Amino acid sequence: MGREHAKVLLALGCDVTVIDCNAGNAAALAAEGGIKVIHADVVAELDRGREVPEEAVVSVTVAQHLRVCRALIERGCRRILLEKPGALNLAELRAIDAAAAAAGAEVRIAYNRRKYASVQRARAMIEEDGGPISVRFDFTEVSDRIAKLKNGPEEKANWFFLNSTHVIDLAFFLAGEPQSLHAETLSGTAWHPLGAVFVGHGVTGRGAAFAYHADWLGPGRWGVEVVTKNRRLILQPLEELYYQDKSGFEIKPVAIDDAVDRRFKAGLYDQMRAFLAGGDGDLKTLTEQIQSWRWYERIVVPHGRAMLSEPERVLSA
Repeated sequence: MGREHAKVLLALGCDVTVIDCNAGNAAALAAEGGIKVIHADVVAELDRGREVPEEAVVSVTVAQHLRVCRALIERGCRRILLEKPGALNLAELRAIDAAAAAAGAEVRIAYNRRKYASVQRARAMIEEDGGPISVRFDFTEVSDRIAKLKNGPEEKANWFFLNSTHVIDLAFFLAGEPQSLHAETLSGTAWHPLGAVFVGHGVTGRGAAFAYHADWLGPGRWGVEVVTKNRRLILQPLEELYYQDKSGFEIKPVAIDDAVDRRFKAGLYDQMRAFLAGGDGDLKTLTEQIQSWRWYERIVVPHGRAMLSEPERVLSA
């Protein structure tokens, strides 16, 4: 993700310096040209007196988000675009928030799918039709593939938060944040003991009913469907938009201008433009993510089993 953010910043005419503790990643990025790359630990580099940027993108391993964000904020960085979900757990998110509040810094969470051309077009169509009536979504993960990834066990045990919340955030971005939620979580895997089958429903603050069904034990794919009084809007895959109107059952494609999403990793270009311009309502604030985290926890641990805040408790749940 660091490489993808750097490509966008370079295209936007920014002076970019990338600090990467992975020698292989640093060498590969340096070879692409145009970007200054330093092979070092970010915090150690700041401790050595490196000039602190006014704005920074943090896309390090999630387990390092708190450490890196706090170091940047305490040394004077005032605006940070932080890769989703922002931290491993709620306690770490609050710690980043406390540091930012004390320093007068701003932290935005980079849920780049909010800026997909397909999503922006869907959002406009939803508002054209008078708002959402209902939404349903699927955050099924490809379990066998994830089990083989080199991510550490702590990250895999929190995969719901680290990855699946992309879809959940998107659904509630389009239909409103939940006001009520009834959830069930079943099964689990060796790498994600919290659960593998998720079903639930509720109502958002915009009065839209929502329902979800994700089954990590079988096949499936991410998707979001929003129903308005005129149309059913279908984002599956999320990069594409289809609709069904009241006249029949045919599913038709919606034309979207996604040239920039094809040139760069989808959503990153418009997300970065918004961030550099001072942020907009599409870029999630850290405060909003802390509020959303409570709903995420309700989905993954619906009956209040011990879990919150500390990663070792997540691992042992």
